Amino acid sequence: MPGLNGLQAAAQIKRFLPDIRVLLLSGHILDAPYSEYKAQGFNFVILTKPIHPETLLNVLREKSTLEQCRGDASRILAVDDVEAHRNSLNRLLQRAGFSFIEAKTGAEAIKYSLEEQPDLILLDVNLPDENSYDVAKQLRANPATSGITIVHLTASDLSPQAKSRSLDAGTDEFLTQPIEPSALVKTLRSLLKLKYLREAAAD
Repeated sequence: MPGLNGLQAAAQIKRFLPDIRVLLLSGHILDAPYSEYKAQGFNFVILTKPIHPETLLNVLREKSTLEQCRGDASRILAVDDVEAHRNSLNRLLQRAGFSFIEAKTGAEAIKYSLEEQPDLILLDVNLPDENSYDVAKQLRANPATSGITIVHLTASDLSPQAKSRSLDAGTDEFLTQPIEPSALVKTLRSLLKLKYLREAAAD
């Protein structure tokens, strides 16, 4: 394929549309080049040509194919000291096809951001140990984490001043609760799409 090879195109598609099924067809064995993508969390179904039509149809019919294709490199770190909130986000985001990482404090947020390199951080405004605005500033100031999308999420401070302070700290979005689960997922996907487009343009 011009511009991108099939694996690169499949990875971009999965980032934009985590729930979509991706089936790769190749005239070559892709074990070596695919290993890099598998390490990132992708789990594409790959078939080597020539393929008998019935074999292809059987693979497309298999329920397991959908499970295999739900692997997604878009990893979200949710930072909240309330376990029930983290559990709710975990269920929602994993159903939407994202990988989920959780942290309870600002210190853990910074630690896991460096170690795990998530694509997006959902950062609760009220943290038990550090000011969340300072956490956002630290993440933006560090070259190792400066490219991560940061979203503030709050149910306690709904004032315009809080949103302004959040954006000044370097966040990409300030969301208030309650928020419809579908609206949250849609917003996160839009932010991730912008992130990947910027990265592609930079390359």
